Amino acid sequence: MNKHAAPAPIPDALQSLYGVQKTLQEAYPRLAFTVDGKIIGDIGEMIAANVFGLEPLPANTKGHDLRTPDGRLVQVKATQ
Repeated sequence: MNKHAAPAPIPDALQSLYGVQKTLQEAYPRLAFTVDGKIIGDIGEMIAANVFGLEPLPANTKGHDLRTPDGRLVQVKATQ
């Protein structure tokens, strides 16, 4: 797998997620249905791990999310 390509189901899943958001916004225009919170952080970690070849740390590791191949610790911040 190309280290810059997401695993096959990921782009389709993200497209579906944002498709649901758009459908809800069209049905209820006064509400934003913003995709935010933990899901965006998790998506950011997933992208960073795949693009940069990083190892995920155990869930809820204080202060860091991933480890580089040479052992450096990484904290990921993602916003929309």
